[in-house]
Amino acid sequence: MHAPLSNAVSTTTIAIGALTTATIAVYYTWRSSSSASKGCRSLNELPGPKPKPLIGNARDFPTKARYQVFSKYREQY
Repeated sequence: MHAPLSNAVSTTTIAIGALTTATIAVYYTWRSSSSASKGCRSLNELPGPKPKPLIGNARDFPTKARYQVFSKYREQY
């Protein structure tokens, strides 16, 4: 009458995997087509200090004299 529990779990797992794969494929297709058509630059092409792995640019933000540091960034980038 009912499917065994192992079949139900494997069917659910397959359905979730297929949905996840389809979502990722649609996202990357949309992302590549929208960026290319608008002439957008990637994050690596933007001007500014290069981020460090894991912490990004967190250490680049000043704790004192913010105005002076950001003015220097404005002139440099």
